[in-house]
Amino acid sequence: MGFQSKTFISNWFILCILSASFLEQINGFLKNDENRNIRNNVNITFNPPELIQLEEGEVRSVHLLLYSNKVPYNEEKYLVSRKKSSNCTEIKITYEEEKTGIIKIVENKAVNATLDSEFSTNDTFQIKGLFLGYSKVYVEIECFDVVDPNESGKNESTNTQITEEYKVSVIRAPWALRTVFRVLVTVIVCINYINMGCHLDLNVVKTVLKKPGGVIVGFISQYTVMPLCSYAYGYLLLKEANFRFGVFILGCSPGGTSSNFWTLLLDGDINLSITMTFFSSIAALGMMPLWLFILGRNIIENETVEVPFVNIITTLLTFMGPLLVGVLVRHFKPKWAEFSARIIRPFTIICLLFIITIAIITNLYIFQLFTWNIILVGFAIAWSGYTVGWVLAWILRFKRPQIVAISLETAMQNATIAFLVLSTTMPQPEADLTTVPVVAQIQLTTFPLWFLLGIVTVFKMLTGRKKSKTFSHEMKEKKKSKNIEMYASFNRPIESKPQIEKY
Repeated sequence: MGFQSKTFISNWFILCILSASFLEQINGFLKNDENRNIRNNVNITFNPPELIQLEEGEVRSVHLLLYSNKVPYNEEKYLVSRKKSSNCTEIKITYEEEKTGIIKIVENKAVNATLDSEFSTNDTFQIKGLFLGYSKVYVEIECFDVVDPNESGKNESTNTQITEEYKVSVIRAPWALRTVFRVLVTVIVCINYINMGCHLDLNVVKTVLKKPGGVIVGFISQYTVMPLCSYAYGYLLLKEANFRFGVFILGCSPGGTSSNFWTLLLDGDINLSITMTFFSSIAALGMMPLWLFILGRNIIENETVEVPFVNIITTLLTFMGPLLVGVLVRHFKPKWAEFSARIIRPFTIICLLFIITIAIITNLYIFQLFTWNIILVGFAIAWSGYTVGWVLAWILRFKRPQIVAISLETAMQNATIAFLVLSTTMPQPEADLTTVPVVAQIQLTTFPLWFLLGIVTVFKMLTGRKKSKTFSHEMKEKKKSKNIEMYASFNRPIESKPQIEKY
């Protein structure tokens, strides 16, 4: 009997809990039904419907119109109608930002209003763009429905809340210096390519083309390893599809000019490096569409990706023009080429430092968006490229200068091409946000090389190791050999001519 009483008490206790839970759910259902009833009788419109591409620092006004399908007080059916439809009489409008770092409500964030004779009201609020990105304004409307006590016999009021979302996107404000910096970088890079053309040996380039093993290894590592690594690391470490797409686009891009500069500074084979950059840029006309078709459509399904064929060709012409000028200078003005060869290393360092400084100034906003996974992805992709390029070249028994050139060419992509693809594929501010992991990878690709360059320079100073031959050394050796030949010709003994017998 005791066991049965305990069982009864426990069952009764469980039944009480279930009943309370059921009543709570019923109450919540009725409240939600009342909110839905209010929402059905209150219409809210915004003008403009969405605030698209608000510039940083810009302030725009948004107009809100609210009207209710309310039945007038003087009708006898109002009390019954009010209880059924829960209409609004007085309202309070509150504005709140979703992300306070991106947008800001400029004026009053709370407004009290009474519906007019047409049971409507309007308000205007202002939004200021603070930082690049997407955000929302939560418009919360509290409905106070007061019933006249003379008609109902009782002073009643109800309070119901309605929340509306208003979408806002913020873009970067136009900056004239950004264009000036871009032009300056282009001019400095062209000047340095003239210097590199003076350093270029066409005979060595012909040898590279006759035995294109290095070019083939660079092509395989650049257009196989880098796209696959970019796709894999982005899939594993980045949640946002746009970030994964930006990383993948950079991985499919051809070799960039930075690989040529760093090959020169780290005593790599500059002739092989320039040749690989040229052919990788040509190959990009076919390889970028191929990889975008194979894997790119798996990242973003609803976007049409346009490969900038014209810009790739323009990059090739910009790349080849200054080089040809340098080659002509080397051929027709060897003294000028000799002077260029003396200044090419310090000028290349200045050029790289200038590019990094300008990139930081014009893209300073991007560094505020860096996260640990974005930095990790950039580091992993860059050093995977260095490692794979180095190992492949070492296995195939290339010499150290060729190994350096292949490794650098594999890891360093043309970021300009990636930026152009993203800007033509996605609207703003999405395009700028997608470049965040691209900039992270570029910075993490080049930053460790400065540390390596410092180690190599100190090592050379301590060990007294001679620098690699430059064009000036070649000219001096040619002059020296020419002077030796002239000296030998002047000191050569004069052979006596055979006498001709006269008959």
